[in-house]
Amino acid sequence: MSGSGRGWPYEPVDGPPARPAEAPAIVSDPLPPPPPPPPAISRRAVVLLAIGGAVAVILATLGLADWWVRNDELRTLLGRVERAERAQLPAQIIGPLLELCRQEARGADEVCDTVSIRRRAEGTLPALRRTGDEVAATRLTSFHGSLQTFRDRYVEHNLAWRSWLETLAKDPTAGRFQAPEAITTTFQDASDAADTALTPLPLHGNQARVEKIFETVR
Repeated sequence: MSGSGRGWPYEPVDGPPARPAEAPAIVSDPLPPPPPPPPAISRRAVVLLAIGGAVAVILATLGLADWWVRNDELRTLLGRVERAERAQLPAQIIGPLLELCRQEARGADEVCDTVSIRRRAEGTLPALRRTGDEVAATRLTSFHGSLQTFRDRYVEHNLAWRSWLETLAKDPTAGRFQAPEAITTTFQDASDAADTALTPLPLHGNQARVEKIFETVR
């Protein structure tokens, strides 16, 4: 070891110690930009949304109320139609009586009972007129066109019956003992109109009542 204080362990023989390498600077990721602020809702937009919601509620309420009224009016109308149909029942015997007359006209050994035909027609007419007038007098909302059409088509059917029975009450041989075709065609027209008058999701058993009334032409 040299007495000059140089060399090991004081310093390297070849010169001063090297400087330690500098540590790399720590670079952090930049912070993400803040989210944009939500768009401001103007007072006018809020008012318009409120008005639109109120209008939607009002329209829905009116639609529901109209649906209810239509069902109630149809219930009343069907009740009167059912009574008018029952009023026709006494006239059902006229058909077989007319068949006997047709057979007699063809030379068969049958008796044409024109007296019974006349009496049955006369006896049926009062109730048929009264119940038909009740159907015609049914009050309906002015813009419920399908209900009005159904009412009018059934009144035409009732009038066809009345016209025929009035003719038989005067002359049972009129029409060659045949019922007029108008009785069937007007009943079919009333059946079609009744289907149109039904609302979606009908109340009060209205759909079943329509089916029952017009089952003979379904």
